[in-house]
Amino acid sequence: IPHTFDSINPPRYINSNWQITNDFAFSPPYSITNAKGKNYDNGQTDTLMITPFISNDYTFDNLNLSFYHAAITEVGDNCIVEYSLDYGKTWKLVKSFNKRAYPEWEDGELNASDWKYEKFSLD
Repeated sequence: IPHTFDSINPPRYINSNWQITNDFAFSPPYSITNAKGKNYDNGQTDTLMITPFISNDYTFDNLNLSFYHAAITEVGDNCIVEYSLDYGKTWKLVKSFNKRAYPEWEDGELNASDWKYEKFSLD
């Protein structure tokens, strides 16, 4: 189920520092960020849970997760993507990202070339 954050009310999520922004978006006008208009704080940990659907009738064959992201982090910091198929009881790691995962992120500057497409099979 695609979501572009092009509305002020995204699907359900747990919010710490996450918020909608129009400062930097792959598909304007909006994206979601945990450091709106600033660098993130030392020791900052944020969790974002996007729950686009829950269905007891849905089968999870050939399930994919795809997104564009820009992970502008400090050395040693990570952005972790996980998923759950049992309402959050257990979680599976998809991938961990940091500034060394993509050459365009290494300069620490936020610009249009920082958007990176990812697609993962969740089988």
